[in-house]
Amino acid sequence: MKRKVLIVNDSKFEAIVLFDLLSKLGYDVKIADEYNALDIVEAYQPNYIFVNYIMVDTTGDRLINKIKEKFPNANCYLSSSNEINYQKFNKVDGIIHTPVTIKNLVGMIESHMKEPLCKNCNNQIEETFLHCPYCGEKIQ
Repeated sequence: MKRKVLIVNDSKFEAIVLFDLLSKLGYDVKIADEYNALDIVEAYQPNYIFVNYIMVDTTGDRLINKIKEKFPNANCYLSSSNEINYQKFNKVDGIIHTPVTIKNLVGMIESHMKEPLCKNCNNQIEETFLHCPYCGEKIQ
């Protein structure tokens, strides 16, 4: 099963760049804005949520707090081009600085991942598998 990612960003350009990177990595990705994010989280049930820090009517940390109230196990990451003090935000699972690189993005996701994924097709696999049951790739 593909991992699902929701991008919450009022900048269409930034959202599309992140969408393209995550899609190329094999994730199932959707984009939301600050106004429909909670509804989409409920319907889509993403594994990871990337929320922009500065938006028109709210900040990413406030939106993450609302998401965590309804979905306490959600993996929520704040994205920003500004330097942000991680300790300042107690409900944020991580901070990714933009412009993002594939290496930073993969590192952020993998550092918070509970189940291993196939490096080739990005599907969840058992740790004991020698080959991915989805694509046949040999597991290290």
